[in-house]
Amino acid sequence: MTKSKVDLVKEKILLLKQSNLDVKDSLDFLHNIAENIPVVIVTCGPSLSQIPQEKLIALGSKCILIAVKQAHEYLNGVEIFHLINQFNLSKYKYLKPTYTISSLILDEVDRQIFSNVDLFLPHDNELFSSNYEARLNKRVAVTLDFDKYLLTNTVERPWGPGIVLELAIYLAIHLGTKNIFLVGYDLASPTAQIDRFTKFYELKQNKISTKVVRLKERLAKNISDITGISENRIRYELNLPYNSITSTIESDENELLINSSKELYLWLNNLGIRLDICSQKSYVSELIPRITIDKMSEILNLLAEIS
Repeated sequence: MTKSKVDLVKEKILLLKQSNLDVKDSLDFLHNIAENIPVVIVTCGPSLSQIPQEKLIALGSKCILIAVKQAHEYLNGVEIFHLINQFNLSKYKYLKPTYTISSLILDEVDRQIFSNVDLFLPHDNELFSSNYEARLNKRVAVTLDFDKYLLTNTVERPWGPGIVLELAIYLAIHLGTKNIFLVGYDLASPTAQIDRFTKFYELKQNKISTKVVRLKERLAKNISDITGISENRIRYELNLPYNSITSTIESDENELLINSSKELYLWLNNLGIRLDICSQKSYVSELIPRITIDKMSEILNLLAEIS
């Protein structure tokens, strides 16, 4: 039986996981490894919970699935790539070989990642060593200089803001795709006054589960105070979120991401890459086509037939 292109990519990724290649060689290995295979990026917006889990998981045989952070849990770990950073992490369970990539801010070395990471990509050191006001003005969503951070140009990651702009889109391009589907990338209403983005997993929390979490959080702190062991390490072992950040998003972040999404779409289009959004609640530019999970499945079937 002939193996599919997706299966062949999975085999190559497994070989990469077992290798000792450095960052440059790993990225060279990944370059165009999934040429012309659709990429589906699953993010953590609240609309994700409205997409039937089984339908999303079934896409894994037709595309390159990329999970952003806790979207990994919604996919039951069937994705090929899992993208994280140093903040707001969980104890991820991997049921099958998954290639995990994390960006790394050198000034945040105290925020250790306890789960396995296959590839660390540093943030732009020059950017993050500048003063905060200068950093704000150098965010990709402000400069719209998307070309600068192509992985063929630099391994360093920008400040997006957000992992989608900093890593996910760039990885999809680097893999060689011509079709990117963003799932659960909702943002918020441009008129809303928010200090953070709501995540899909927060919607299912109830009073009982919240109480259990609070008890475990107190336990983690007490153990840390008594033993001197990092509280984040204990939170990790207790399956609690760790490396949490209390700071809010910038006041302009939501509006900035909404406005820059049009330029992102046009830039991708100029590269010959189509971008679709699978979220009926997304506030990204209306220029970006909205599709349902069923329509996305149809498109993926069609692309598989003609490839």
